[in-house]
Amino acid sequence: MAVKTSDVQPLKDMIARARAAGKGIEIQEAMGQRLQERMGLRFDTKLDPNGKAWDPLAESTKARYDAEDGTRGNGKRAGSLLQRTGLMRASLTRFVGSRDVTVGFTRPYAKWHETGTRRMPRRGLVFSDPTSGTLSDGDIDAMQRVGLRVLEGKIASPDNRT
Repeated sequence: MAVKTSDVQPLKDMIARARAAGKGIEIQEAMGQRLQERMGLRFDTKLDPNGKAWDPLAESTKARYDAEDGTRGNGKRAGSLLQRTGLMRASLTRFVGSRDVTVGFTRPYAKWHETGTRRMPRRGLVFSDPTSGTLSDGDIDAMQRVGLRVLEGKIASPDNRT
């Protein structure tokens, strides 16, 4: 599950301006990195893209995890909400293409957390509204701010970073 910055019109326009200024790859890399950072931070804050707190684990899930962790012999619950194994968070990636940047998760079960299921509440990581596939205003604003910094020359290109 992933989002492309070229699917968001204000970001698409900014990328076009940067491309015309010879900074297309730089702006896409900066925007993608910023969105990836924000999505990763959600594992720590336990907040969805709109700032809503994730629902806690169901009591039945806690009991199952406690039983599984008890068999490991340490008596401690592994990880925390959406970080039981760390595999989903580790699958958060970005790919910078020639005309856009894609940020998302390679683990297929990330979709269940993003949209929720019949038995599990939504714990959003990517979209403000997963049905329409829209980003939050905060994510768009953050990428626009970093994009402006690239256009103003305040973020060096990947080739001249030290």
